[in-house]
Amino acid sequence: MHIGTNKKRVLLVLASASLVLALVLARGAHLNLWMLQPREKPSQQVETPRNLFSEAFVEKVVDGDTIMLRNGELVRLIGIDAPERGEKCFLEAKNYLERFVAGRTVLLERDVENRDRYGRLLRYVLVDGVNVNVEMVRQGFAKAYHIGANRKYERIIVQAEKTALRKGLQCWLDGIPPKKGDGTLCLIKGNISKEGEKIYHLPSCPDYNNTKIEEEKGEKWFCTEEEAIKAGWRISKNCRREKE
Repeated sequence: MHIGTNKKRVLLVLASASLVLALVLARGAHLNLWMLQPREKPSQQVETPRNLFSEAFVEKVVDGDTIMLRNGELVRLIGIDAPERGEKCFLEAKNYLERFVAGRTVLLERDVENRDRYGRLLRYVLVDGVNVNVEMVRQGFAKAYHIGANRKYERIIVQAEKTALRKGLQCWLDGIPPKKGDGTLCLIKGNISKEGEKIYHLPSCPDYNNTKIEEEKGEKWFCTEEEAIKAGWRISKNCRREKE
């Protein structure tokens, strides 16, 4: 009886050990299978406000809406359009921007689109808490000009333009536009083409600065688009594309 009992104990121990070994092997196999399973791709990094800002040193000012950084990158100020070289108020706009940023480290803020079709960085420029893009328009050295998806400060820039127009600070305006009875400037340019076609331009239209009003030829200033249309003018095709 004693010998038989010992055999049973040995068999029981061996069976238990085999069971434990089987469990360990099964667990290891499951772990290996889990490790071999394809992982989910990590989610794309979400852009946070922190990486929308960067500091940079301004090497020089190119014109009233473009600057060059120390690393050679050109930066186009978002939401504004200043006179080009050879146009009225080019130097005034360039000099005013230089007062803000030339030879200084500024804060650059990105919007949705990073670069324009010319490869220039698209940024808002901040100096001592002041949005320089807005200030250029508010002081009349640039006009509001929005295309594409970069429209974070569009409402503020458009309001700044209205402020400049109300105060008569539009350095880029050609001629002296008439005023309505309430003092509001009538800024829509009613131009007559060489073919005799009557075309009007809004201040936000691409060709506005280059359009000269010669009233002796029948060209006019209009206070509203409705007024221009009733008088027989149509909006510039270029301007229509910008509006769309």
